[in-house]
Amino acid sequence: MLIVDAARAQVRNGQIKIGFVGEAKEIRRLFRRLKQSGIAYRIDALIDAKFAPDYPLSVLTEKQRRILLFAYEHGYYDVPRKKTSEDLSLMLALDKSTIVEHLRKAEKRLLAHIITNK
Repeated sequence: MLIVDAARAQVRNGQIKIGFVGEAKEIRRLFRRLKQSGIAYRIDALIDAKFAPDYPLSVLTEKQRRILLFAYEHGYYDVPRKKTSEDLSLMLALDKSTIVEHLRKAEKRLLAHIITNK
């Protein structure tokens, strides 16, 4: 799954700046498609988001981690909420039920990790 951070996209001087979160193979596939389409692009930064084994987010699957972080960054956990699960589903082009399932499973794993201190 490749997540586009559309909320932070910027347009300046006829250029668009977009952030992506995903596995390296997915991002490479995107760049190949852009090149095949003749769309010019420039990579400003590549960051490897690996977590240490003792880091709480390491207990999550890649999909759970990406959706949880995306939800957090876009205000899903703010009080009051800035984005609903429906908003997130539209932003990520995923079913609302998929978003909710990944978030609940991620939350349960994190709570279990904290409570049992494993």
